Amino acid sequence: MKVRIKFAKSGAMRFIGHLDVMRFFQKAIRRAGIDVAYSEGFSPHQIMSFAAPLGVGLTSNGEYLDIEVRSHAGAEDMKRRLEAVMVEGNLLERERLRLSNSQHRFFLEVCALANDATLEESSEIGDATELALLKLVQECGLSPIKTRRQYPRIREIP
Repeated sequence: MKVRIKFAKSGAMRFIGHLDVMRFFQKAIRRAGIDVAYSEGFSPHQIMSFAAPLGVGLTSNGEYLDIEVRSHAGAEDMKRRLEAVMVEGNLLERERLRLSNSQHRFFLEVCALANDATLEESSEIGDATELALLKLVQECGLSPIKTRRQYPRIREIP
């Protein structure tokens, strides 16, 4: 199975070239004991691919690496094990939408208001896309129920 890792390249790591970053991750994955898949043939290597290389001296909060693993115990376990063997300046991150301005908040309110799904602790009722939008709203810290109370639906246009 493929796993996508988002990492930040900052601090002293910003002066490391792309090929050395690749070697760094190969060693970190080996040290962390992650069950990574290897290519077949005379000289097997870890199956991994990076996004476009970042220039030396530049920092980024959104670098991506795809690896193929044979098995794993979950994203949080993999993150913990990798961070234990990595140096400072190369932090693994989870992608989250943060409410940084009013446009994001407005978008999330529209997601909560423009669907008919209901999302409760014990049941999920509605279209898969609408349920996904409500889950996004909740993950970002807004309550769909409070939003619907604040802006009640007056009528529907068929």
